[in-house]
Amino acid sequence: MASALRGDEEANGRAARERLGQRQGRQLAVRRLWRLSPLRIAILRMMAVDTTADARAVQIGALRALGGAGRLCQALAMSEQARRISIVGLLGRRPELTPSEARCIVLKRILGDELYQAAYRDDSR
Repeated sequence: MASALRGDEEANGRAARERLGQRQGRQLAVRRLWRLSPLRIAILRMMAVDTTADARAVQIGALRALGGAGRLCQALAMSEQARRISIVGLLGRRPELTPSEARCIVLKRILGDELYQAAYRDDSR
């Protein structure tokens, strides 16, 4: 009886080790995929090539110090600046447009017709 229980315990131990090995194998595979993923490659390509490692560390430290809310505020400000640049560019290419018309065209491009109509249905601009 005792040997049968010991055998069951050994079998359970082997099964647990196998599950652990499979989980670790999956984690390793995920890490390998992350290293080679197109997203990772794109992120690495976007990093400034003329920035030293020390300068990059300072930049990352500053971003971390901002916290989530600070980074969100920065992202929203950059998004607004990009919209303004798009409007100014459109006005430069099509001087017959009013600023309001250019804004509407840019927003339609960003949002798509359906979402733009839902969001600005009553907007006469």
